[in-house]
Amino acid sequence: MVRLAVYVFPLLVLAIWVWAIVDVLRVPDESMFQTGNRLIWIIIVVFTGPIGALIYWAIGRPARPRW
Repeated sequence: MVRLAVYVFPLLVLAIWVWAIVDVLRVPDESMFQTGNRLIWIIIVVFTGPIGALIYWAIGRPARPRW
């Protein structure tokens, strides 16, 4: 069980990190970000890794329209 966690946890962290980078790049208009702009969020996510991805998700990600 522990061996499985050793492999799954890093893959999960990597997936969250890559998801955040892709999500920042896919925002069509920089004015949609809640705070900052695309360049700032790329720098934050790339240099702080998964912590930056979580920060982006919490305070920087544009609000999605509700249907």
